[in-house]
Amino acid sequence: MLETHIDQFLIICTNRQLAPKTVTNYEHTLRLMQQYFESSGITDEKKIKNAQIQQYLQYMKERGKYTVAVNQNSRRSNTPDNRHDKGKDIQATTINGALKDMRVFFNWLVTENIISESPIKKTDFMEVKRKPLEFVTDDEFQKLIQSLDIVAFSQVRDSVIIQLLLDTGMRIGECLQLKDENIDLSNNTIFIPEDVTKSKKARYVFFGTKMAKQLRRWFNFRDRHRDTEYLFCTNCGNKVTVNNFEVNIRKYCNNIGIERVHPHNFRNNFAKRFLMNGGDIYTLSRILGHSSVKITEQAYLDITEKDLQKMYQNFSPLNRMKTYRKLQLQFATIKNYKEMCILLDEKVTNGTAKTSQLKEWQRYFGYHKQSNAFIIDEVYDTPLPPAFRIDDVYSKYMQVLLCDYLLKTEKNHATLPKSRWYEVCGMVNYKYNDEIQKETYLEKYKAANKLNEKQAFYQLNAFDSRVRERINNIFYKSLNRLKKNGYIIYNDVYSIVEVIDGKRIEREADNDEIAYILEAQKNIKKEMVIVVISNYNIKQYYSMLNDYLKNAFGWVGCWHSVCIIIANNYAKIAYEESLKLLAEEIQNNKYCVNQNIVQLFVKAINGEYEKNQVAMPPYFFSISITSKILSSTLKFTSNPAKTMPYVRFGSDW
Repeated sequence: MLETHIDQFLIICTNRQLAPKTVTNYEHTLRLMQQYFESSGITDEKKIKNAQIQQYLQYMKERGKYTVAVNQNSRRSNTPDNRHDKGKDIQATTINGALKDMRVFFNWLVTENIISESPIKKTDFMEVKRKPLEFVTDDEFQKLIQSLDIVAFSQVRDSVIIQLLLDTGMRIGECLQLKDENIDLSNNTIFIPEDVTKSKKARYVFFGTKMAKQLRRWFNFRDRHRDTEYLFCTNCGNKVTVNNFEVNIRKYCNNIGIERVHPHNFRNNFAKRFLMNGGDIYTLSRILGHSSVKITEQAYLDITEKDLQKMYQNFSPLNRMKTYRKLQLQFATIKNYKEMCILLDEKVTNGTAKTSQLKEWQRYFGYHKQSNAFIIDEVYDTPLPPAFRIDDVYSKYMQVLLCDYLLKTEKNHATLPKSRWYEVCGMVNYKYNDEIQKETYLEKYKAANKLNEKQAFYQLNAFDSRVRERINNIFYKSLNRLKKNGYIIYNDVYSIVEVIDGKRIEREADNDEIAYILEAQKNIKKEMVIVVISNYNIKQYYSMLNDYLKNAFGWVGCWHSVCIIIANNYAKIAYEESLKLLAEEIQNNKYCVNQNIVQLFVKAINGEYEKNQVAMPPYFFSISITSKILSSTLKFTSNPAKTMPYVRFGSDW
């Protein structure tokens, strides 16, 4: 009997450990076939010939989608009456799929000597008109991700799944069966076991640094709510099913007005982007887990003319050549070139000599692209020190100030005035004073120099910004030198204030929260179109940042500081060695520094400078120092910042 043999066939398929989805497809196809033949009075498979098979295929074409169900249970679960495509023509690929399943069944009947010949042996597959693959655009992808709730467990989970599918090219069935043990965050790889893959062959897939951050955040988030062995689980801790995820995707897309997106679209997008970015078809085939390159070639042929144009731009031979013509043309039209030559007492030159001259100027002066002119600050006993000098006298000088200040100051706050920043860098700016923020001075400066307001504001503020940046570099190099020699330990600390049960609680941010903060800073700078520090309002920047973090995480406040831990004896040794070395350098005129620097060195050696001139500012804002000197018996722990008193450099956001 046909029904009995179908039951036996399905049991054998299950015992052979075929994929559950494959067995389900076999059962669905064969039960529908059985239902048709029984309604035609055929219950014995020996009576099924090629003519009956052709009649059944014709019936499939005419009956339409979702008009027949194997049983009432499947009708209730699939809700065919609610589908928009009910009754529409069944596609040729669907009919060919059913034909393949029936062929396997009848071939099994032949091998078991139940029938002498397969009735499908001479049946040809239908011709399939290939449809272009559907891809998700960048805007649609961003819109989908941003629409998901960052608090609801299921939506946080689905957001990570969507991004993982796009970044790895995995099948959704493979992704949902992964366990924690399959993820290697140290090497950014995922091992897909053979019992999970469609081809029954184990393979590795890879993900980027952004995805690694997302996975770390997901592990922390999931483990706070659920205890499970699966990478992705339901609210009850069970494995997520493919059907469940597909339903969620449809719901998300309907909510934001995007046409239906299937999980496989993300795999298609991965393949297309891989090829667009210069990847080869052979590597792609291995990553996707295809059994042959031909399958990959047939599946991903939908690269449009626009895609080809983008690929060409990445590999254009002329575009990839190093050319200097553009640079020379730009330098040839510098507006204030002659004024710069007069100021610096240099000759007006042409050609390669001029190019070298202008490149040298770029080491000392800012270059404003919009006005195509160098920014003249009217410094200069010695101009802004080039990078190679930072490692030497300036860094050691900062080290002296830092060590001496930390040793002599107990619970004291101090900041360095702006005028002193310039002296430390060997710079004097007569244009910069407290009046630059006043509109009247800005108008006078604009009129005197025949500049528009944007250019005038830039020139007035760029000097201050570059000094801040340079001193920030010097400051951190000094800290690194002290840390390397074992005199101090320091690290960046992000503090967070939360209100829990009506109480304000201050704590340090963990690595995942720091990653969120840094990402928020990056996004806000993009939103404000920040190019240089002088071009934006710092108060506005921190206001937007705090609003963003408050809306996203509910934090009341957040600020950054530099945590420094020092020991008495270590700092004394560093201080004395630095003083001795600097005294020799100054005495031998080893470095060309201006008189302001020399005077500050002498003051540092004699200890005659004021305390409030010692603390140095980081980039963006001034710093205050609160020092707490530890005893010489200090022992460093693995995380001293959380167990010992420390010195903080920072400013509230």
